[in-house]
Amino acid sequence: MAGVLWPRLRARGRVFWRDLHAVTGVWSVALIAFLLLTGLPWAVVQGPLVRGAFTAMGIGNEAARFDRVSPRSTPMATLGGVPWSQETAPMTASDPAHAEHGGGGHHADADDAAVAGADAIAAKAQAAGITGGYRLYLPSGPTGIYTVMVTPRHPEGQRTLQYDRWSGRLLWENGWNRYGIGAKAVELGAQIHMGRYFGLPNQLLMLLPCIAIILLVVSGVTMWWRRRPRGRLATPPPVSGARLRGAITLLAVAGVFLPLFGASLLVLAVVDRIVATLRRPAVA
Repeated sequence: MAGVLWPRLRARGRVFWRDLHAVTGVWSVALIAFLLLTGLPWAVVQGPLVRGAFTAMGIGNEAARFDRVSPRSTPMATLGGVPWSQETAPMTASDPAHAEHGGGGHHADADDAAVAGADAIAAKAQAAGITGGYRLYLPSGPTGIYTVMVTPRHPEGQRTLQYDRWSGRLLWENGWNRYGIGAKAVELGAQIHMGRYFGLPNQLLMLLPCIAIILLVVSGVTMWWRRRPRGRLATPPPVSGARLRGAITLLAVAGVFLPLFGASLLVLAVVDRIVATLRRPAVA
């Protein structure tokens, strides 16, 4: 298994770089795949696809979708710093009809009333079991709400409470206990991905695939440089048909799951074909 599970340290030249490339790939492929998969939900293209698939399968944040929908609702993502599983959840709205009757003398035309009422909301949140660090978003406008959000490094503690700005009544609650298995996997994966879940060991673990990617790139470029036609910036000698078919299959699958990567492959293929056509000698 030399050259696959461990490098042949006495090897020199292209064999050494090939071993370094192969062994690094074998030992790091799982961690690199983990980084890739846990990053996809945050991507511009794949993110909505993942969220839509989880919703269709009933393993996302179903509470965020079905509990309340108001024509005045805006997504919670507009607050900033919202967990992935709650980003598209529609926010509740305060009832301005309570402005004259509740909330300790709040007035609809006084924005500073929202600041004045923050202490009362904080007390309600603590009474509801919110302890330690949390964010308190103040309401904006007469239909705005107070939002109390806890986003610890352990996503099991994620919790969001929304209160009416006038009456102080709890309007809605969401959190880990209402996530489906898909949403839980995304939130847990994101914290491990960022190296937050179990401290320094987590950071060191995620450092390994980062170093591996650098080694793979450096060794790959070095192997190409050593195998290229002497004195030319050109492709190395072709590999066997079986290996080429396997590589094309992997690239095609990756291009489907990673559309931007797939688009870049198509662009390269077109450019390659154009260059090959231009360099082809004219037939007399």
